[in-house]
Amino acid sequence: MSVLQKMPDEPEPDRAERLLILFDGERTRHGTYDPTRLRLVGDKLEMKDERGQGPRDVSGPPTINLWRRHLSGELPLGVRPVGDDGRCRWGVVDVDSYGVDHADLVAKVEAERLPLVACRSKSGGAHLFLFLSEWSSQAAVNAALRAMAVQLDLPADTEVYPPASGEGNWLNMPYFGGDQTDRYAVKKGGLAMSLAEFLYSAERSWMSAEDLGRLSKPTRRTDRTSTGGGKAGRAARDLGRYSAELASKREGGRAKLLYGRAKDMGKMIGAGWIDEDAVWSGLLQSATAGSVDPLPYGEASGHIKRGIEDGKKEPPTDDDDNRYPVVESIVIWRGGEETLWEITLAGHGTVTLPVKEAMHYWTFNVRCADKLRTSFRQMKADAWNDQIAVALAAAEEREISPDETVEGMFRDGLREFCLHRHRGDRIEDLILGKPAHVDDDRRIYFRFEDFHRSLERKDSGPFRSTKRQVLGRLLAGIGREGVDHGKTTKKLKGVTTEVRWIRIDLFESIEPHKREDLPALPGEPI
Repeated sequence: MSVLQKMPDEPEPDRAERLLILFDGERTRHGTYDPTRLRLVGDKLEMKDERGQGPRDVSGPPTINLWRRHLSGELPLGVRPVGDDGRCRWGVVDVDSYGVDHADLVAKVEAERLPLVACRSKSGGAHLFLFLSEWSSQAAVNAALRAMAVQLDLPADTEVYPPASGEGNWLNMPYFGGDQTDRYAVKKGGLAMSLAEFLYSAERSWMSAEDLGRLSKPTRRTDRTSTGGGKAGRAARDLGRYSAELASKREGGRAKLLYGRAKDMGKMIGAGWIDEDAVWSGLLQSATAGSVDPLPYGEASGHIKRGIEDGKKEPPTDDDDNRYPVVESIVIWRGGEETLWEITLAGHGTVTLPVKEAMHYWTFNVRCADKLRTSFRQMKADAWNDQIAVALAAAEEREISPDETVEGMFRDGLREFCLHRHRGDRIEDLILGKPAHVDDDRRIYFRFEDFHRSLERKDSGPFRSTKRQVLGRLLAGIGREGVDHGKTTKKLKGVTTEVRWIRIDLFESIEPHKREDLPALPGEPI
């Protein structure tokens, strides 16, 4: 986060409108509470009074008028970052520590060069806001924020919004009361930013989806603290797999599973393969926020602590080797007969397969055995789907080369059929199965069944068992009907026959040399 030195000279726009754009999120409801009911409970300001009345959901979107009332100190505003389509443009790391040194926190953010804007929260903690230049999936934003929390050495129970899935809670917005607020953004040295300074900094901290995807990959702390590439990689893959498994656990037994996985990771912590903070962050987040029925923080922390302590007493063995797939990245290939996913698996390489095969774990495993010469242990569908969802959030999309698409291969087959050396020069040659080149109307005529038969005779290719109606649709996609191609009838030996035609100009640029164009051979003919 850069330090603001000088505000640019510019007309004063509506600050409420700028905040509305900056904190765009859920548009069907918002949150608020009665500020007169705030009360101090221990070190924490509670929004509820003694009767439990306080924060509430209100139907309707956050509006410019609601933001103006918020800035005036009349009515506080709360917004959820997740929109109706499961995507968001901002998120926050909630440092719920009331003795936090805001100046030190800002210094850490700047030292790590993270695009976060620190704000003082209602209770005196800190909200580290991330703003995005485009809408991104909440899973990708959650993963990036969790990675940044680990990078800042924040406590393992630090909360992150939005959650990996689900709508989550609304957050109190900063600058309640405008520049007279105690919920201000913090700059270097712990000094308060004015609202104008905050808007200037926030609007220039926007992160792109591409940069967000790079941050979503859990390769930070585990790589820095490893004592050996292979073992550190295995530990990181296991942590990712265990976190996905815990997050997808739908029924009872989560506490027992959490202890067991913490013990497994404790063995690797004891061997120096992975940093303990990274394990705490991954397991705690998955057990408390990533599941349908989350464990309370206190209970989850206890299981993790006991598991890690017990695991440290036992060194890892070869029997603990990773036999589950961990998806590092997905490249989506579009433009072919069907969409393909190029999946990179940590420690194993890359496999490319159709979407249906990738989503069906058993079929995916079969393809890995065939292509990568490795097979994995059985994995629950929910855990596999969670891995895929996280990878898709940061997936790269590419287009298949035109000559590799079905349409491209069809054009090649049509060109070969129309221009091969057995072509005819008269309409009557159609009876012999030849395409007829008739120069007076600049068209190539052919019978569709002859073209279909020529494709079926090929030893390889995508059209050997293709039905004629499929080929007909592909032919219809070449140029304009009636101009570049079409249907007509011709008299062939007195029989009216339906034939197809294609404009000869489509092929002239690559037409084979005619006999008179060929170079003369040296010497006398034998």
